Amino acid sequence: MDKVHQRVEEKVKKLVETVSKKRTLDNHFVHDCVDDAVQIKLKEDREEANEIRMRSNIIHGLKAPDEMEDTEELDEVELTRLLHQIKCDDVSVHGMTRLGRRVESDSGKPRPIKVIVASEERKEKVLR
Repeated sequence: MDKVHQRVEEKVKKLVETVSKKRTLDNHFVHDCVDDAVQIKLKEDREEANEIRMRSNIIHGLKAPDEMEDTEELDEVELTRLLHQIKCDDVSVHGMTRLGRRVESDSGKPRPIKVIVASEERKEKVLR
């Protein structure tokens, strides 16, 4: 009976070790997968933020339209005129936005415009 009892104990011990190893491997696998997913997401977020930062310019002092209607169209015309004056006609603008709130009083200081251009080299050309 002792031999049978001893063999049963050995088998239970081996079974417990096997289950423990499997659980440890599973935990490491899940941890590695989560860690990889977080690293990938962080890298994508950093790249996106860097790309946006690298391509946007803030232009101060660009004449603001007097009328409240079609301000985007008038801003486009004014920006096109500015780019033409500085000989940057080949710079393509992907987006532009007036920053800050509209102020009804005539302070004489126009709101800045955030301009997003196609590439970093185009941004540098405008800044030069």
